[in-house]
Amino acid sequence: MKRSRDIRVHARQRAIQRYGVNISNKKRKEIINMIHSGVGKFVRRRSVRVTEWEIPLGGEIFRVLYDKIRKDVVTFLPPKAVP
Repeated sequence: MKRSRDIRVHARQRAIQRYGVNISNKKRKEIINMIHSGVGKFVRRRSVRVTEWEIPLGGEIFRVLYDKIRKDVVTFLPPKAVP
């Protein structure tokens, strides 16, 4: 099983690779708060613990996978996945 730190590093790398944006810890926590507060748009459930969300941030829509057990962003999906 991957550690939480490994998952955060992976998510940060995918944000850089797929959106050209370096996600700081502050931005990551902001994304998580948007999910918890309902600001983000729920897209679908991927598994029992992972859900897909559309998050408006900085004038862009980011599609992310969120793990409800770890309470963290797992990865950023490619922009072409956003309709």
